[in-house]
Amino acid sequence: MHRPLRFLVLLAGLAAVIAAGLAWQHRTTSALRTELAERERAAREQKRLHDEQAGLRTRQVAPEEFARRKEEHEAWVALAGEIETQRGRLGAKKPVAVPPPPSAPPRTLKEGPLPAAAWRNAGQGTPAAAFETALWAAAGGDVEKLAAVLELDEATRETAAGIFDGLPRALQREVGTPDQLVALLTARAVPLGQAWILGQFDERPQEAEVLARLTDTEGNKRELFLLLRAHEGSWRLVVPPQAMAKYTSFLQGKAPDPQ
Repeated sequence: MHRPLRFLVLLAGLAAVIAAGLAWQHRTTSALRTELAERERAAREQKRLHDEQAGLRTRQVAPEEFARRKEEHEAWVALAGEIETQRGRLGAKKPVAVPPPPSAPPRTLKEGPLPAAAWRNAGQGTPAAAFETALWAAAGGDVEKLAAVLELDEATRETAAGIFDGLPRALQREVGTPDQLVALLTARAVPLGQAWILGQFDERPQEAEVLARLTDTEGNKRELFLLLRAHEGSWRLVVPPQAMAKYTSFLQGKAPDPQ
């Protein structure tokens, strides 16, 4: 039996309404899914930015810390430059001094101004010899030998050790030891002109004071008192605390030259 035409029309209309409803639902669901995905993406991006900002705040260096790191960096640069200077001294060909006649004894620093080219490794048997050996080692960039002629008191050694421990590992290997760090800076303070021992004062056993005049290559003179001490007959030049203070200021960029 055939269905009435009215029924078929109603059925077709109902199917059309359902189809339209399903299509609208599908479009609505797709739009909701798209909006939800966009919101999730925005939330992830916001979280990423928040985490990144938090990380930047965590890694941000305080002004005091930044100043300290800058000061350390300047000290490393100054010390690295001084190492290159001493390498240049060690590698440079020193002026050849005119040797004295065979019958004449070698000149000493006590006999008058002795040019850098005539300085020699005179040993450490006397205060004057130890002083000349220190000058000779400094002029030639022999930091290891110079360190062996210098004597550091406890405060000076602690200061040198503190500076040395703060250096990068590579620079520590270049310098060697805290004593050689002091020797490196001491060598910078030795002018390459002339030296002359004006007087020697032996008021205490195993100690001597030397009044020396140092002249640079431009003729500028300065006089200073130096203390030397003997240990089992071997004299050493004492590095005074004020010299170490100058070296520290130089490394911190507060002084142009530790001389």
